[in-house]
Amino acid sequence: MVTSLMIQIADLLNTIIFSNSVIFINFWSLIHITFGFFLMKLFLINKKNRFLKLFGLLVLYEIFEFLVIASGSSLFRVEISIDIIYDLIFGLLGGWLAIKLNR
Repeated sequence: MVTSLMIQIADLLNTIIFSNSVIFINFWSLIHITFGFFLMKLFLINKKNRFLKLFGLLVLYEIFEFLVIASGSSLFRVEISIDIIYDLIFGLLGGWLAIKLNR
């Protein structure tokens, strides 16, 4: 069950922080960077295929998000294709940051 508070939080996360003709960043972008960062921290233990594993989990999350939207839930807002690509890029950026900061 989606509550009013959950909808308010989702609306807040959709707030655009930066936008130009090429890219836009909202609070969800920061969530994806953080998610990618912490997932990669887990994958640093086993360096084999860590970016592929991270990419796979990020894609699974996007599929989950799509299914929640398709179910009619108002928890997530409908995304355009480029937003999904940005989500994946930001998640991978978080993973890259985890590797760089781990050195």
